[in-house]
Amino acid sequence: MSGTEPISPASPEIDVALVMRRLREGVRQRLAEAATLETGAAGSEGRLLALRDATVVREPVPHSARPGLGRLIVFARKAAYHLLLKWLSRPLVAQQNLFNDAAAQWIEELVASEERLRRELAQQAAELERLRVEIRAAHPEAPERTP
Repeated sequence: MSGTEPISPASPEIDVALVMRRLREGVRQRLAEAATLETGAAGSEGRLLALRDATVVREPVPHSARPGLGRLIVFARKAAYHLLLKWLSRPLVAQQNLFNDAAAQWIEELVASEERLRRELAQQAAELERLRVEIRAAHPEAPERTP
């Protein structure tokens, strides 16, 4: 069953894990969309929260949409995963999580640096304007030049 198929309300069994996973994916998608629409410091905070939420890679959760045989299929998938794939996937997931965490920290530092530079630039612009006003007051006869 793919993530886009609707869940039938008339089905006798509802896969709660699947429903929760779809809800979480929907919330992550909405948070990511909202973060891209925001601007300024509040916007970067929202994007950083969405980034932090997306840094963790989780092991797959086996599921089946087939009523009746579903439990047997899930059991077989879990057994195959634990016997054959766990030794391969866990180190890869851990390595990916470490990389994601380091990249997220680096991006957070870059955002903080950008915000600091924006504040300094605003202070410098205010100081420049103050000096221009001071010069105009001291020398009203001088022609006004714009950079």
